[in-house]
Amino acid sequence: MADSRPAVRIAGIDVHVPFSGLLGVLLLAYLWAPAFADDTGGNAWVLAVAFAVLLSVATLVHEFAHALTARRLGYPVERVVLHFLGGVTMFQRSRESPLAEAAIAAAGPAATFAVAGGSYAIGQALEPGSVGASLAAAMTWANLVIGIYNALPGLPLDGGNVLRCLVWAATGSERRGTVVAAWAGRLLALVTLAVPVLLVAAQVIEPNLVLIVVAALLASMLWTGASAHLRATELRSRAAGLTAGALARRALPVDRDLPLAEAIRRATLAGAGALVVVDPTGRPTGIGQHDAIAAVPEQRRPWITVGSVARPVDERSTIQGHLAGTELLSAVAERGREELLVLDGSGLVYGVLLVADVEAALRGARPVPS
Repeated sequence: MADSRPAVRIAGIDVHVPFSGLLGVLLLAYLWAPAFADDTGGNAWVLAVAFAVLLSVATLVHEFAHALTARRLGYPVERVVLHFLGGVTMFQRSRESPLAEAAIAAAGPAATFAVAGGSYAIGQALEPGSVGASLAAAMTWANLVIGIYNALPGLPLDGGNVLRCLVWAATGSERRGTVVAAWAGRLLALVTLAVPVLLVAAQVIEPNLVLIVVAALLASMLWTGASAHLRATELRSRAAGLTAGALARRALPVDRDLPLAEAIRRATLAGAGALVVVDPTGRPTGIGQHDAIAAVPEQRRPWITVGSVARPVDERSTIQGHLAGTELLSAVAERGREELLVLDGSGLVYGVLLVADVEAALRGARPVPS
């Protein structure tokens, strides 16, 4: 990640802490400083910072519970990221198993409850009123509340992922599970925003701007996360009907020294939407770059060769025509090219796939080769 500090490797897993994660520690310290104001065993700000750091460690424990469970169940773990007021564990979905993914999701809250229990036990062993006891009590209640909240059945919370997987297992449709859990997450976002406002209106609690702001932040994160899951599900649904072969533009083979104006004329007559540079044996050596070709003024095209607006073919320039759905999207993203040669089952050039055409198809607009 671009904004992350260098990764720290723990138990074979890369841990990243973006600057937003550091800001989260500072915000936690600011929010909890008043709670330690009455502690006589130490400065309130020192205790608040210590608490914020310990809570970040608890978040790391939570994420490692996800990561180690995923690795145990055969899912390769990519990294753990601690971001603003939370974290995320990234692993490869090497297979589709709703019950296994439910176990991975449930491992996080279970670890958080375990930290709460451990904090409570430590607090009981310390002298009442001491600095350590105050920190232990704060860790107990904080992790208990976080564990309960994170276990609620709505995406992007872990409880929402469990709900998604259970609906998926019951119906056989991951899409249905995601839609149900995401809408539950949106409902939780509205409840999170409304509860403190209603409590103040009912005079159950005193007006507290910080509480309202924190509730708004949490609600925003919930709504944004749930909406992202809904968008991703819609994209996967659209991607399911896409294949590289169907999206490929017909390609016209040309010599690299052919003037661009003549190549475009021939392509227009042939109904082709892409240019492929070939050597005398017919082997493709370059792919016409669509944006570069379009940027050449018409009056200059007779003086520009196709080779000057073509990108050389390398090992990452080809894709199989049978690739479809999320497998197609992953292959396109992995190659990092704007144009790809599409090969048929015999290894011959079938056409050229433009990333722009894939994106247009995902938006629901079938591109017209040009």
